[in-house]
Amino acid sequence: MVACRHCGTANQTEKVVCVKCKRELIDPAMAGKIACVNHANKEATATCGQCASLLCERCAHALGEQIFCEGCAPEGAISPEHDQDYEVIPVLHVEQQAIEHASLGTRFGAMLVDIALFLALAGVLAVILAMFTGGTLRPESYRYLTNAMRPQFWIYWLVLPIGFLAYHTLMVAMSGQTVGKQLAGVIVLDSDGTILETKQALKRALGQLLSLLPVGLGFLWALWDGNHETWHDKLAQTVAFRYQDTT
Repeated sequence: MVACRHCGTANQTEKVVCVKCKRELIDPAMAGKIACVNHANKEATATCGQCASLLCERCAHALGEQIFCEGCAPEGAISPEHDQDYEVIPVLHVEQQAIEHASLGTRFGAMLVDIALFLALAGVLAVILAMFTGGTLRPESYRYLTNAMRPQFWIYWLVLPIGFLAYHTLMVAMSGQTVGKQLAGVIVLDSDGTILETKQALKRALGQLLSLLPVGLGFLWALWDGNHETWHDKLAQTVAFRYQDTT
């Protein structure tokens, strides 16, 4: 199995693109290097003395001067301890390359696409709820829900923010991009160029709601901020880069 270097999803060894986030499994930095038998993104630095498997430092079990793989390791063999099952490798090598931050125009375009998509889904949801409460398939569906003051109307307003948070959290935690960001060529990453953890993505999504509250001041903040950062960028410590997925 090969762990995706972006999202950590386990993939079959023969895969070259992650089944979850659809990004390349192999780090370009591994070009020309011999990979560990267990970790495609770790260079093999040792060989098992019994089965000759090529091993990275993480997989090498030592007993005296002898090296073994996990399957061949005798009792007493010692291996280094690691906190993670895979090494998180940046999507963008921000320290090695001059990666441009996303411009305000592209970020605004991405936001418009996401808003349009969200409003379309909100409209469909209003129609569905109205139909289940005796309404009809017409533009007046939302007004019907409002006037009827039925429990479904309050469910509607509960589902919308939850849907907003789920959309922005899951999409960004999986690939760093919502639909709007994919079309606009924008990706949201940690400052080191890696995909956000789910908690960090959720914090950013909550921050977007906060940025919306005072007449969108949190978004407008990027106009005069030196790094063009919004409030939610600062809250979650994230950076919006220019990026176009070519996989």
